[in-house]
Amino acid sequence: MLDLKEPNRLNRIAAMYIDRIGNVDSKWLIFCVQNIIPTPGSVTNLYDKTTGDYVTHDYDKGADQGKVIINKNGTYSMTHAAWAKGKTAEGKWRLSFPAEINGERIQAIVLLNGLTSVDWAVAPSDNGKIRLLYAMRWTDGSTTWVFDSELYKN
Repeated sequence: MLDLKEPNRLNRIAAMYIDRIGNVDSKWLIFCVQNIIPTPGSVTNLYDKTTGDYVTHDYDKGADQGKVIINKNGTYSMTHAAWAKGKTAEGKWRLSFPAEINGERIQAIVLLNGLTSVDWAVAPSDNGKIRLLYAMRWTDGSTTWVFDSELYKN
């Protein structure tokens, strides 16, 4: 059982988790897949300039909307053009509690008091991708974590 009164042990566990999802102190890029401001991926067909025949295609995974930087020292930095263009949120993060993220059996990193003054979470999905979620608080005190976008390692 995780004892929150042991900060060194908590930091070691957090560092192990961060190492699982990527190198510590690195940048995650936010690409909106199904966001309020849609910036979906697209395919561009490429044709031979002399014959006009189809040759191949390029896939663009979507528009870069910002970044999330999670630091080993328990702090984070986040920008997101769809929510607060030109603003940066900085603060502390913590590991999620058991089943905190919509009852899922995952371990997430919760970014406390982020953009728009809500908590955000960086969490793995069933398909192995890393997603960004935001907390929607209800009047009864409960929280629903809403999918915002996918994160890609820079």
